[in-house]
Amino acid sequence: MSRARLNLFIQPEHAKRLNELAITKGVSKSSIIAAALASWLSPESGEQREVAMAKRLDRLSRQFERLERDQHILIETSGLALPKPLVKAFNWPAIRSRVTVDGVIAVVDG
Repeated sequence: MSRARLNLFIQPEHAKRLNELAITKGVSKSSIIAAALASWLSPESGEQREVAMAKRLDRLSRQFERLERDQHILIETSGLALPKPLVKAFNWPAIRSRVTVDGVIAVVDG
């Protein structure tokens, strides 16, 4: 199996975490990056994200049923790499009829 060499630049805090993980697991940093990339690009990855999103939306739907009218909901998505699908989910008919999105706040590292 041939492999392609790839050089990349990552944030110092990510490099530190990657180094710690490699030491803890006793594997190379390259193998961790390769496994993460393979997982992200695999066809099952999209399905797994959909399943996770569906679980979150089911939980939100149950919470909406318990909410009184005119209450506010704050959803913190710092652990979510792609918050846009969650925001778009508020347009789903089952949810759209009960809530509205007043605003979205994003923090971008850079």
